[in-house]
Amino acid sequence: MPEDMNFFDGVYSQRQFTRYKTDPVPKEAIDKIIEATTKAPNGGNAQPWHFVAITDRNLVEEVGRHYREQWIANTGGGVEGEKSPPGESRVYQFARYLANHIHESPALLIACADHSRGYMPYTPGEPIVPGRYASSLWLAIQNMFLAARAQGLGTRICGIGRRDTEVRELLGLPDHMETVVLSPLGYPRGRFGPADRMPASQFTHYNRWGNRANGNFKTDGVSTEVGLMEAMNTQRQMTRYKPDPVPIEAINKMIEAATKAPSGANCQAWEFMVITEPSLVSVGSRHYRVQCLGSRGGSPEGPPDEPRVYQFARYLANHIHESPALMLVSVDHKRGFIPYNPDEPMNRERYASSFWLAIQNLFLAG
Repeated sequence: MPEDMNFFDGVYSQRQFTRYKTDPVPKEAIDKIIEATTKAPNGGNAQPWHFVAITDRNLVEEVGRHYREQWIANTGGGVEGEKSPPGESRVYQFARYLANHIHESPALLIACADHSRGYMPYTPGEPIVPGRYASSLWLAIQNMFLAARAQGLGTRICGIGRRDTEVRELLGLPDHMETVVLSPLGYPRGRFGPADRMPASQFTHYNRWGNRANGNFKTDGVSTEVGLMEAMNTQRQMTRYKPDPVPIEAINKMIEAATKAPSGANCQAWEFMVITEPSLVSVGSRHYRVQCLGSRGGSPEGPPDEPRVYQFARYLANHIHESPALMLVSVDHKRGFIPYNPDEPMNRERYASSFWLAIQNLFLAG
């Protein structure tokens, strides 16, 4: 297997692939990918995930058949056949090709949310709440994609959708498992390289909405010797911060890395608000403290037997105002791949995949 690669080289050259060579994927590479996946941050450190690696040819072909048939159903039969209709977008051309060829992939990976191991109570036999652990799962899935990139392997976001029941039965998944993503895995027929993304400066606001860097979005002097796999395997979430100011170039570099993440239909429906003005840091922190402590009884002091996870959360709620900077990440529903109606409430889970993949890049780049 290849040695580790520079973090930013890996993130900036991550791409999604639809065409794969038939060469088998070594088990050691799959194991290394999944190990990196489990290092991702997750709510309450519950680690509510399981990963199914499928290399058996019969199973790959059967899951691929279900994926193709559900795509046909979703597109009204339009996905069937290799030839694209006139005017079909490149996004749908790629999707059409993958639907017809995913069964040829040397391996498939399925990421599942384990509702019996989450931080919310689970009652056997009760319906699970889809998307409850989306943040934890999608952070882990971005690690999965990046770890594959480090091994020279390609991936792509796919869903099982209408064939979830059939695939669950085929693979013997228990009722408390939620299938979140299906991805082909293999050596790509194509090259890694810069993805087609808008400049990060178009998504970045400083202290107030609309206060953009424009031509002054600088990342000068920001580099790292940290490897991509090393970054994932040593990532931790912090609650205590030094008061030293954070260079704006470093913040910009984090945002630039975030915008290299895959996004549904390449819509790039994200916005980043950088808060460094002390008065705004104070106001934002106060609101966070009120909502965080409010969910834990309102007291700044925890009970003697409070779990360490909640001790950390309580400490952060009481001290977040001391942070030198805050970052607010938002989803722009007007720029998503689903038509936006201002008279309808926004669906918070609609762009969860794109949103959390970008956030994991942001975390890792920090």
